[in-house]
Amino acid sequence: MKFGFVSLTLGLLASVLAVPLQGSHMPRRDTIATPDSSGIVSKLSPRNGWFKKNNRDYAAAWHRWDDRQRARKKIEDEAKRNGTWKAEDFIYPDVVKAQAEEKKNLDRIEDERIIRQAKYKKELEQAALDKKWKAVEDKQKKEQDDINQEENEKRKDKKKKKKAQKKKEKADKKKLTAEETDEKNEAYEKAKADGKQLKKEEKKKKKENRKKAALENKKKNLERIERQRIKMEASYAKGLEQAAFDKKWKAIEAKNKEEERQRKKEVEKKKEEMKKKLKEIKRKKKEKKQEEERKKKKEQEVQEDKRKEDRKKKQEEEEEEKHRKKLQAAKAEEQREEEEEELQREKEKKQKQAKKLEEDRARKEEEQKKEEEQRKLDAKKDKED
Repeated sequence: MKFGFVSLTLGLLASVLAVPLQGSHMPRRDTIATPDSSGIVSKLSPRNGWFKKNNRDYAAAWHRWDDRQRARKKIEDEAKRNGTWKAEDFIYPDVVKAQAEEKKNLDRIEDERIIRQAKYKKELEQAALDKKWKAVEDKQKKEQDDINQEENEKRKDKKKKKKAQKKKEKADKKKLTAEETDEKNEAYEKAKADGKQLKKEEKKKKKENRKKAALENKKKNLERIERQRIKMEASYAKGLEQAAFDKKWKAIEAKNKEEERQRKKEVEKKKEEMKKKLKEIKRKKKEKKQEEERKKKKEQEVQEDKRKEDRKKKQEEEEEEKHRKKLQAAKAEEQREEEEEELQREKEKKQKQAKKLEEDRARKEEEQKKEEEQRKLDAKKDKED
């Protein structure tokens, strides 16, 4: 009977130890300061501050985890040597959960990188467009300034010539005699009449020139307004695209928060179940112990030989347990190596996918840019026609 109690106790303890307290990809003792291959530290890893804060007996929890990992590895190695190894016998829930968590973190980081890169490209394109339009506007302003300066110089030259002519006529008048003055006056009156006619013609010509300049300025203003309209449409399209990215990013954040909340809830639930199991095991053990003590008092003399036999069987069971733990540790070590290889393959696959996605996006943006340039050329040709 005592042999049955020992077997039951060892079986329950083994089942409890098989359930991990925290994450499955905790490092070994000699690699506790080394980051994971992905560069991500799980929230359930002993290297994380959350684990230390929520586990007072940090060292004990850490050593329990390490012992479980070594035992799993030994058991699996022994099974492989004996030819009894099966994959379904060595699937641990904590390992699967940790792999899923790490994959989720890698996907989130990749999404963030893609969004940041898209935003940076949009900013570069906007800056290039602004620089181009500024150069065009500066060139137009310089041409208009040159035209205005040339017209001002012409007006100044004409004014100087007119002033010199008046001064010369005034000097000539003083030298002329009365007769010559009369003749000169007649000529002057005639010249004055001709000058008035010339002024009228010049005024008419200036009016026509101003009209032409106004039409030219109106045409330039219309072209500038059209360029501004195209620019605003492009900015509006980019704004819509940015809003779509922001909406998608907010949805991803909300989803991640909900998953984190559910994960915490599951962890708390498992902790409560673990406490209940341990409490039940202690209660059963205590009851069994009391029962054994009562029977021991009644059958002390009769069971002396039986106790010797039980001790012998217990030693054999301990030897068996040691052997089983060795197999478990070997199995756990092999499982860890396979998990690391699988993670590396997943990482390489994601890198290839990200590279392909980036090439597709660059090609699409180049095609959009060419289409926009073609539309501008077509619009310009239509205006000229």
